[in-house]
Amino acid sequence: NWKDVDGYECGEYEDTEDPGCPGTDVHAGDMGPASQNCCYCGKGPCIDTPNWNDGVHGCAWYEENDSPGCPKYGELFGEKVMGLPKYHCCYCQRDVVALVTPSAPPSISALPTITPLPTKAPYAASCVDTPGWTERIHGDGCDWYTNNEEEGCPRDGNLVGEMGSAIENCCQCGGGSRTCE
Repeated sequence: NWKDVDGYECGEYEDTEDPGCPGTDVHAGDMGPASQNCCYCGKGPCIDTPNWNDGVHGCAWYEENDSPGCPKYGELFGEKVMGLPKYHCCYCQRDVVALVTPSAPPSISALPTITPLPTKAPYAASCVDTPGWTERIHGDGCDWYTNNEEEGCPRDGNLVGEMGSAIENCCQCGGGSRTCE
């Protein structure tokens, strides 16, 4: 995960800085400034943290069970495991990303007018299975789960391979890598 020169992560910028994080590039870490690494600071398309989970659920679970921004469950799970979903799941950052990328600038008129607030950026997510992942018992990859298992993989999703379980690595099971567009 990205950190600035002082050890702060994107979540701290969301909690303390204005949208876009103006003036913070002087705190760039080894991986560059916040503006190139944090969705809130204007990074652009958001990418879910690969294989992140709250101890039980991955980012896909929050998309299925909560509203954008994750107001219902976003603060309840994960803090002691891999961190809160608002720091790892695009869906849980949706409102923040929309603030950084408004759809249209306000219009200027000679007469006072009320300009509507910018609409929220459209949210779309795509998922990519972890390349090369297979489970140890049968040698099945994510394509087997896509073709033979229910969404969420309740039957065999806990089978483990070199890189973790199907639940962590296969989109059908709630894992894989998600990108926000």
